[in-house]
Amino acid sequence: MKRDRQTRSKLRRTVGLILVLWATFILAGGAFVLSRTNHSYVYTPSMYPTIPPGSMIFVEHEPSYHVGEVIEFHANGLVWAHRLIAIKPNGDLVTKGDNPASRPDVFDPPLRMNDIIGKVVYAPKFLGFPQLFIHHPAYAWKWFVFELGVIGKVILGLAVGLLVWFAFTRKPKQTSSSSATESTPTQPTTVE
Repeated sequence: MKRDRQTRSKLRRTVGLILVLWATFILAGGAFVLSRTNHSYVYTPSMYPTIPPGSMIFVEHEPSYHVGEVIEFHANGLVWAHRLIAIKPNGDLVTKGDNPASRPDVFDPPLRMNDIIGKVVYAPKFLGFPQLFIHHPAYAWKWFVFELGVIGKVILGLAVGLLVWFAFTRKPKQTSSSSATESTPTQPTTVE
């Protein structure tokens, strides 16, 4: 019985260590990638379903941009990421989100090539959720649950259940009563 407890205790410590190392590796790798790239997170559904809220977009500056590309740009004091749908003869750019409810953007002053930050080259889902949760927690939770789908919700539920199970089945370490009584000092006796 004692050997089974020791084996389970070693297994729990090993699993815990592996989880901590895995999380550290993921966080360190993510921090490294984010510190070396031009990126931002998406917090509106204007590009849904192509780039949903909670995605992180990575951009690269290009010498020229073409109709059909998703670009990141400055306009009206904000940073946007929409699809370039037209280049007017006077050089004004027309952009629009991919969401079917979106209409072509109207900016004052009109969007020009020098307002473009870069072309979106990669937009992985879920990577932007940490920043989205920090800035807009309720909105982020709504989109996170929506984007998970059925399988993701089942996996999330199992992961949370496993963590709760580990937390509540773990027994505190007990000290043996003999060592506790041996280490307590006795009251000195006075002799008169």
